[in-house]
Amino acid sequence: MVNNKYLRSQIDCIKYPIVTEKSAGLFEKNQYTFLVDRQTDKYTIKTAIEYLFNVKVVKVNTCLMP
Repeated sequence: MVNNKYLRSQIDCIKYPIVTEKSAGLFEKNQYTFLVDRQTDKYTIKTAIEYLFNVKVVKVNTCLMP
């Protein structure tokens, strides 16, 4: 359980992983796809993923869907 309010808001920005055929193909390249809050910036996404999964994030790509 996370008690820090700032860190908790970062973790809440990640909603769920996206599992489709295209994203399954990216798993082989160690690339993962998540749905995140629309107003979240790349730095926040990076720190949340690093905290949740205990990994080192190299790069974050974002896409705004219509």
